[in-house]
Amino acid sequence: MLNNTIYWIKLPSLKIKHIKTPNGYLFQDFIPIGKNQLIINGAKSHDEGHKEHSFIVLSKKSFEEINCHDFGIVGFRMVVNLSTLFLISDKKSQAFCLDTQMYKSLPDMIGVHINPGCCAYNHGILVVGGINNRNVEFFDCEANEWKIIAELDKDLFSISCIQISEQEALVISYKEYFILNTWLKRIVICDFLPIKTKTSKIGCPVRVKNHIYVILGNTRLLRFNIITRQWTIVNNNSICCCQIV
Repeated sequence: MLNNTIYWIKLPSLKIKHIKTPNGYLFQDFIPIGKNQLIINGAKSHDEGHKEHSFIVLSKKSFEEINCHDFGIVGFRMVVNLSTLFLISDKKSQAFCLDTQMYKSLPDMIGVHINPGCCAYNHGILVVGGINNRNVEFFDCEANEWKIIAELDKDLFSISCIQISEQEALVISYKEYFILNTWLKRIVICDFLPIKTKTSKIGCPVRVKNHIYVILGNTRLLRFNIITRQWTIVNNNSICCCQIV
């Protein structure tokens, strides 16, 4: 679909604002970068049948493209830590500085992570599982190296994750959630989500104070309380939510 409308949900009030974006773009993935902005991974239509890969910085008032001609990997996951956008693809990774708009190649990961969960974690990046890979790898930005810091007891892929404490990450699949403790090097909580869905589509988790918000499928907004470790179904509306910030 080349005509895009983004439903911008303000948390925790759940006030929805429709943001119309220029025609001729395909949107694939979104990630919040703070200051009420999103990074969008997508494609721009040039000639009929031809698309050019594009990064877009979107706010409620602006739509700005980022030069991505030096980008060298595809099928990636995006993670933002401070002012750096990390791009994770199978075994390859790159870093893109949002301030200077310069790219930097990073060392290869130790294993191949296909469709893993990724998130900013302390001063680095956490990559959880993937198809046929139960390892949890951490990229130490200061040491500029990848380390295996934990091993899962089951296969996890098509997941989203977010840091919830200095030693813990919340991992979300389409039907279950897990709390990974990197100090204990294992999953300490595993349970089912309060709703069932027929799709494996999971939005990017967003933290607001002591709550994590995530969209399951296109319409179901859930909230996780970090203190009580309980889930709440926030809405059952039929509105299609692309991203929450």
